[in-house]
Amino acid sequence: MIRGLLVPVFTGLVLPVLASCTSSAATPSRGDAIVSRSVEYLCTNDQRIRATYLEYHGGSATFVVLHWNGNDYGLARAASASGARYAGLYGPTPADDGLQWWEAKGEARLDAFTGRDFTDTRPLLTGCKPQL
Repeated sequence: MIRGLLVPVFTGLVLPVLASCTSSAATPSRGDAIVSRSVEYLCTNDQRIRATYLEYHGGSATFVVLHWNGNDYGLARAASASGARYAGLYGPTPADDGLQWWEAKGEARLDAFTGRDFTDTRPLLTGCKPQL
């Protein structure tokens, strides 16, 4: 049920937000409706991923676009008990049922959903730390 709601949310909210962004490293200023910031992460096994966080109307990041292995993946904010969690419907292979990006305590991870609910995952990247 939740997964079915993500498609309208993504197409109705994320795509217009992405289309209106002019830079992946915009500087926040007064009156901006959308602010983006990009963070480069270094993960275990020296793998890298870039996350561009999109903040809509001055709140916390509502969407993230992950740039990984030459592809872009758009994920929407999802519920989490701790940290910031984002989920999307499409993964890097047809066998994946989507992706989740989870940041908590200064570290992030990327997982692929492997089952019918959001608890079955397979790790793709772990130990991702922001590079300053």
